[in-house]
Amino acid sequence: MKHAVLLDTGPLVALLDRRDQWHAWAKDAAKQVRLPWLTTEAILTEACFLLASHSDALKQIEAYASRGAFQLLPLTADALRTALSIMRKYADVPMSFADASLVLNSELQPQASIFTLDSDFSIYRRQDGTPLQLLAPFAA
Repeated sequence: MKHAVLLDTGPLVALLDRRDQWHAWAKDAAKQVRLPWLTTEAILTEACFLLASHSDALKQIEAYASRGAFQLLPLTADALRTALSIMRKYADVPMSFADASLVLNSELQPQASIFTLDSDFSIYRRQDGTPLQLLAPFAA
């Protein structure tokens, strides 16, 4: 059964860049998840920046968006404050704003796994202290 995911930057970049070391893993893992991928503008901003020199990859992001592959989760003023608070909590890691946006949304989408290549997500916790559900090459 395919399950919902919160899409992080790494798997998206890996899917679209055949030279990425995680391309094959991301391609196989993407078959396990259902669309749309839940994500945030911060994640897409990072991915577009990292893929800026790959015009075909940017066209693929546009194609994904056109066919509804992304569900952008809104960032309200309250959510912004919460994300910044989460970043302060993990300042020693440190945590990016994009990562904080996914941790925040994991609270709002508890059934969704975080589709990531970033091992820092194994450190992050929900507000109640429970670990995040991960779809990652390092996750058991």
